[in-house]
Amino acid sequence: MKRILFLVVSLVSIFAQADIVYRQALESDADIGTVVQGVLDMLKDASSDSDKILILPEACRKAFVEGMIKHSYLFVAMDGNKVIATKKLFIAKGEDKKDILENLIRAEGSKVGQGEPSFRGKINNDGRLTSYANATAVPAMGIAIYDGFEYTRDAYRGKGINKKLTEFAYSTIAKSVSDELNKSPIKRLTLLYALMYPNAGQRPDMKPDRTPGLATTFRAFIQKHIAGQTGPIVLELSRYKSYLPTYKPDSKDCNSEDLRPDVESAPIYGYIMTYELK
Repeated sequence: MKRILFLVVSLVSIFAQADIVYRQALESDADIGTVVQGVLDMLKDASSDSDKILILPEACRKAFVEGMIKHSYLFVAMDGNKVIATKKLFIAKGEDKKDILENLIRAEGSKVGQGEPSFRGKINNDGRLTSYANATAVPAMGIAIYDGFEYTRDAYRGKGINKKLTEFAYSTIAKSVSDELNKSPIKRLTLLYALMYPNAGQRPDMKPDRTPGLATTFRAFIQKHIAGQTGPIVLELSRYKSYLPTYKPDSKDCNSEDLRPDVESAPIYGYIMTYELK
């Protein structure tokens, strides 16, 4: 009887996820208005998690979502016409890369004083993390991927949806990453990301830090999509103390003049995870 019940529950779970679609949100999509509104609704619901993710003032949110879509940075999971999960992922270059390194991670630029590495080490192929002496130099990065904002609706958590959306997003940018690496004189691939304190550990290998999971995803991406990368994948990791760029609640356009000072902003860690191609 228990085996029959387990089978029924499993089948229900499978059919419940059968209609979930993973996609990149594009301006040309016929239903893009529905997608934009769905993400805005999610951001409103996510306000209770503001200690873990960036929640912009309400007046700025639509421009933020439309900007991600305009640059093809946003991926979504849909259950019918309902947005149930989002993921921001893209190849960071030019001004986007500069802004991430200077204002989010604080490894470069005028705020570099706040960007002294609080940890520098290596993540071995088996996931073990070893530390070594701190150094102030920013590692050579080559081509950089930014793994950013993500959120899954409460009712859909624990079903592997975020994992599948993340895998889909990485596979979507895989060819572009390979093309960029072929053109780059620096044969390194880098993952840039930031974690608010509730998602970070005392060390990158200690719970609740999400670095081990991100390293597993990054390593799997390299092995599957980057030609010639067989054998152990050893990752270099630098972690920097920083502050989340936080805007005043009444900001209308979220420009630099509306940024709160560090003392009024949430402390975060910025990360640079780098792999040197064989």
